[in-house]
Order: sequence, then structure tokens, then C-alpha cells
Amino acid sequence: MSRKTVLITGCSKGGIGHALALEWHKKGARVFATARNPDSMTDLSNAGIDCLAMDVTETPSLLTAREQIENLTGGKLDILVHNAGQGLSPFLAWKWRD
Repeated sequence: MSRKTVLITGCSKGGIGHALALEWHKKGARVFATARNPDSMTDLSNAGIDCLAMDVTETPSLLTAREQIENLTGGKLDILVHNAGQGLSPFLAWKWRD
């Protein structure tokens, strides 16, 4: 059986994505942890997890991370955990519905 590949967004230390990255890694998956600031994932990197800079609000950042992961996996990704979030005020959400 081949090793599962997992991409997790929003893996800054102290958050859910960070904890999920450690758990998937412990289960034997190849984890790609991402965050806007890679320095916030130093312990994940030290644990053997692939850490990449990625800002989900910036298209060039998304494309770069996708290319890096495609190159490392041969284009195969088994699981995506989209944990990263961007705050949005209720006023702006309402305005966007117009």
C-alpha cells in the first residue's frame, strides 16, 4: 500500500491545522503543511513534515505551492484539509451579496 499524501492549509503553531499535521504524520502519511509564515511551522519541519509557504488569499502563492507539491508527489494528492481561513466582517459579506 502506498503512503497517503495530505495537504493541510493553516498550519501555524497553536492551531487545528498544526495539530492535524502532527497526527497525520504520526499515522504515516506524507504531510504538506502550509502557512503564510513558514517560521510558524519550525517544529513541524523538525518532525520531518514538508512545510511550504502559502497564503490562500494570494493566487501566485497558491500556484507556487501547487507546483512544488506536484513536483514532490508526481502530481498525486490524496487528501486536502483546507483549514486556513480569512476573516470577513458581516458588513462586507452582506455587501458582496449585492
